[in-house]
Order: sequence, then structure tokens, then C-alpha cells
Amino acid sequence: MVDEIQTMEQRKAQVLALAHRIADEGGERTVALQIGAVSTVTDYFVITGARSHAHLHGLVRRLRDALAELDLEPARSQKRGDDSGWVLFDCGFVVVHVMLAELREFYDLERLWLDGEVVFQSTNGTNSP
Repeated sequence: MVDEIQTMEQRKAQVLALAHRIADEGGERTVALQIGAVSTVTDYFVITGARSHAHLHGLVRRLRDALAELDLEPARSQKRGDDSGWVLFDCGFVVVHVMLAELREFYDLERLWLDGEVVFQSTNGTNSP
């Protein structure tokens, strides 16, 4: 049980570090949701926005570096192409969504996963723990 608690704490620390990094790298309105209690798919979602396709491409490049530095390896290759406006990285216990603003507004994942706990939230560069 102690090992399981440490692993849960370590995972949360990785998610928080990743969310901070994405926000610091220019991701817009970055949010990390702990959804493990309401989902069997994953434990966390990290969702961030991009202003344009060029911004999205840049965020995705920097996100790949951040994932490697945090020892988070996508379980599968990215799901949607950069040209779709939505790039998804499935790293097992955390799934990262990088979305153009209009797609993020349309799909509104935060509302869809409303029962999840917000563990990190930023507003255009203003971070909160």
C-alpha cells in the first residue's frame, strides 16, 4: 500500500511538473485534471490551448522534449496529426491534449470531465499549484 501511495504521489508530481512546463512554454489555459476516480481510461488529463497551427506545432515540439525529460513516454504514437488542430499524447496514466482554441471550446473536455479534480490551472501564463 505504501508503494502504491508513493507511486500515486510520484505520478501526480510528474503531472504537475508537466502542466507547469507546458504553461511556461506558452500553452494557453493549461489545466490538469485528476480523473482516475471517474474514468478507467487514465488517471490524469492535461489540456492546453494553442492560438494557431504554428503555435500548436511549437508546443508539440517542446512537449516531446518535456515528456522525455520527465521520463514520460507516449504508449502509442500521437493520435491526431498537427494539421487537425488537436494532438494527443497517451502516456498511460496521463493523456495530454494540445488543441487549437476553437476545437478546445467546441469539445470542452473540462466540462465533459467535470467530476474530475482540477490539480493545476493556468490562465495565459499565470500558474496556480
